[in-house]
Amino acid sequence: MRQFLIIWFLVVGSISVPLIGHATTKTMCAGQVPHGWIITNYWKSTSSCPGIAETYRIEKYINKPIGYQMNACISTPPQGWVIVKEFNSLVKCGRPRSVFTNNMMTIERLN
Repeated sequence: MRQFLIIWFLVVGSISVPLIGHATTKTMCAGQVPHGWIITNYWKSTSSCPGIAETYRIEKYINKPIGYQMNACISTPPQGWVIVKEFNSLVKCGRPRSVFTNNMMTIERLN
């Protein structure tokens, strides 16, 4: 039984360990977004980031395959990506007060 547990731990550990530390989403205080990441949501929160009014939720786009689509806060798409559609979300990306204000986009990786 002990050998089984050791082997099980080694097999499971070798599968799961590479995934640790390679997050594709992060939360950060507003500021310079790291290269290869895009803002997928932001909100006002002085408790999360004292002295800074906004908190960002960012997602890594640089590792996505060609043809991959993702939603992000409206902005200029990264190089090699195109906007597929723009739309409104009343709960993300600043929560606009008007349903006529597009604040999000779906982008697709072309190359």
